Amino acid sequence: MVEDQKSSFERSFVDDNIHAAIRDGLTSFRDAFHVTCRSSDQPHNQCGQCKACIVDTHIHAAKEWWLQSGDLMKRRFLLALISRLKADMLNHLSQILRPFVDAKDYTYTRNKFETSRQSSTDNLNMMDDSDPVKRQEEAMKLIVWFNHEDKYSQGSFILAVLQWCESYLIFTIALNILSLQDLDSEDEDHKSDLNNNSRLGISSVLSNPSSLSLIQPSMPILKRPKTTTSSSSMRQKSAVSFASSTGNIIDSDTEQPAPSKRHPKYKDYIRQLPIYLAKLILCMLDTKSLDRCKHVSTYWKKLATEVEDEATMTKMLYDDMMLLQSSATLQCNPVFARDTLVPVPDLFRINANERPSPRKKALTDKNISTWNQIYEANSIPTRLVLMEERNIYCGPYNVLLLKDDSDRRRVVHMSGENIVAITSRDGRVRLIDMQSAQERPMVLVGHAASVHCIVVQEEKKRVFTGSYDLTVRCWNLETGRCIKLYHGHDRTVTCLAVSIDLIAAGGNDNLCLVWRYKYNRPWRTYKHKHPVSAVAITDETTLSGDIQGKVKVWHNPTGTLIKSVKHRLAITSVKLDKWHVASSSHDYYASVWTSQGALNTPLCTFRHPKEVLCMEFLFLRLLTGCGDGKIRIWSVLSGLCLRVMRGNSVSDPVTSLIATANRVLINTLSSLLLMNFEPITYDYTLEEDSAPAAIAVSPPLLSTSAIKRKRS
Repeated sequence: MVEDQKSSFERSFVDDNIHAAIRDGLTSFRDAFHVTCRSSDQPHNQCGQCKACIVDTHIHAAKEWWLQSGDLMKRRFLLALISRLKADMLNHLSQILRPFVDAKDYTYTRNKFETSRQSSTDNLNMMDDSDPVKRQEEAMKLIVWFNHEDKYSQGSFILAVLQWCESYLIFTIALNILSLQDLDSEDEDHKSDLNNNSRLGISSVLSNPSSLSLIQPSMPILKRPKTTTSSSSMRQKSAVSFASSTGNIIDSDTEQPAPSKRHPKYKDYIRQLPIYLAKLILCMLDTKSLDRCKHVSTYWKKLATEVEDEATMTKMLYDDMMLLQSSATLQCNPVFARDTLVPVPDLFRINANERPSPRKKALTDKNISTWNQIYEANSIPTRLVLMEERNIYCGPYNVLLLKDDSDRRRVVHMSGENIVAITSRDGRVRLIDMQSAQERPMVLVGHAASVHCIVVQEEKKRVFTGSYDLTVRCWNLETGRCIKLYHGHDRTVTCLAVSIDLIAAGGNDNLCLVWRYKYNRPWRTYKHKHPVSAVAITDETTLSGDIQGKVKVWHNPTGTLIKSVKHRLAITSVKLDKWHVASSSHDYYASVWTSQGALNTPLCTFRHPKEVLCMEFLFLRLLTGCGDGKIRIWSVLSGLCLRVMRGNSVSDPVTSLIATANRVLINTLSSLLLMNFEPITYDYTLEEDSAPAAIAVSPPLLSTSAIKRKRS
């Protein structure tokens, strides 16, 4: 009866400790429970016969062995214990170790792991070992005992041993356990058939101590077995070599031949590198190559996923920094202007295949030097051209309300000081006087469908319109009659641009057509793969952008493609000067590119909170209208935001933006505004663009009687 009570007490004691120490997990290895013996006579006693006493005896023996063994033997001893754990015990132990592996301290430990230093430590410890044969025999006895014990004994022993481990040993064991679990999950169908065979393969390192010295200490801590074999055999290969030599002792009835040692055909050098170096290599790959790396192995997949996450976080941080830059405006001087030297690609040296020679004198302007660094990084020779920059539209202004009704189809344009042309879905063009903000009685009628784009040439008394009826028409501002009709598009005309006597129009037929004013047939035909959404034109160059984000630069005299650049989403507006191209897109960016050479990298980009719907490019300043209802003025040389203005009081998106000398026409969904800026005389003698010093206010002049009253 007493023995039955004692056995039932021991079973309940075993279950309690298993649940408390293994299934519930440990907060730290210091909290691992101590094996104690409990009898019916005394609460704490050492009987030497129960399981608790036997485990405690082996723990003390293992402690003595641990203090006298080297690091390499400790690591192999631990791997031998892990390879002999039951599957459920392995799962419980992995739950305990997983939080420690995921912590930043272990990641830092592995990243900063020095192989040479560790190998030298291992060699030193092996040399300090007085009797390696005796140490191996003691380890073999412990492993033989451990292999025949139940869950309670194995759990108590392995947790006690883990308390003596240093951080890198704990990381090694945890990584081995997690890899064994991954291998078991990949071969779940063959697990039951091969589970017994996985523990029978044994080497002879313990019986032959000299073989231990042949093992290079600089070998990887954990080798990933080949995926062509079963998970059970993989667990055998990843176990400790000297510990598996006890197979003849464990299974003395059947003799198993020693497995032949196989060398892998290929080496995984990424696994042998520290994590930060492996990630640095993978981050140099493009997106498609990085996706292919995920199919190499589980380890590669984890590294590739982390590289993608880090790249995403870096881009998010960069976007947030650019958003903060767009919200914090620079205090600029509204009268600042200067003639500056700007680097542009040297086409003569590029055609001659000459290498760029180092400049004798570096540019003093840090903004210009930034552009020069971009050219030098791409091995593009440059030359300096003189360009004018001004702080346009940075002075005081007043607002004139031209329209106060909501119209999503409204299209407007102006080019002079007197007339604003406005049209909508009804296909009629109306003219508004800027001085009185009243509509003129003359209405331009003739299109068979809605008008999608309009351009005014006030100095030549002409208005050009593009419509859903596939035509481009030219109107006389004085008579209101259609004087020219241009054909060529097969689908809707979506965008229009005019330069003196050249007319460029883009449509949904994936074409950009260029006409000369006197001729009705197209002079140049430029093709896209998608509908054209924005065009701009000068005498020598035509610029076209489509709904897939591609911008193409064409040479008008020859009709050839000069270059093409790419946004991620649809192009909303394109502008150009003699040397540069500006583009805005639905991807929240406005970019400035060089119009010459093969450089496809933007010289500067400007991040916005929402999509950029319209844009103007004047005097090295970029005006952008955003979906958040604000207008921003940027310096393309420094990349700084000079001014932020509200397009309306309700923050409706700014759908179009037209700028002239001292006026800016702003079209939103709910209103049409005209900003009239005060005329400014620019100062070209200023060296830097900084806010003007506060003007000291002189005290008012007092009369003689007032001075006497103040003194009295």
